[in-house]
Amino acid sequence: MYRRNNEAADRMRERRRAEDAAPRLAEQVPSLKTLRMSLSFRRGDFRIGEASYVRVVVVATAPALFTIACTDSNCRDGGHQITTAMLKALRAGLTEFSGEEPCRGSIGSSGSACGSTLLYDAQATYEKG
Repeated sequence: MYRRNNEAADRMRERRRAEDAAPRLAEQVPSLKTLRMSLSFRRGDFRIGEASYVRVVVVATAPALFTIACTDSNCRDGGHQITTAMLKALRAGLTEFSGEEPCRGSIGSSGSACGSTLLYDAQATYEKG
């Protein structure tokens, strides 16, 4: 149990380092005013209801990095990387957009693919002019 907690803490520290090093969202999309993301997860054909949540992004201070951790506690080296898709949509000025991204991690010693998929819906507003 200690090892698993230590691994999770290491992953969290690495995520924080990446966020601190990333450019700021306000610099990358200067006209962006607000951003709200609804996140849910699916394993196969089944939604994981208890893992759904809404993330309200504080545009002024947020990193231009959209990496969502995998919700499967048995997943190793996984996560959902949606930075490119998010920045493309935001730079295009889209006010609503959605997508999905499979987890790149593995389960167990056999290295089987995780199978978790992130589903996201985003709503954005922009400064006029």
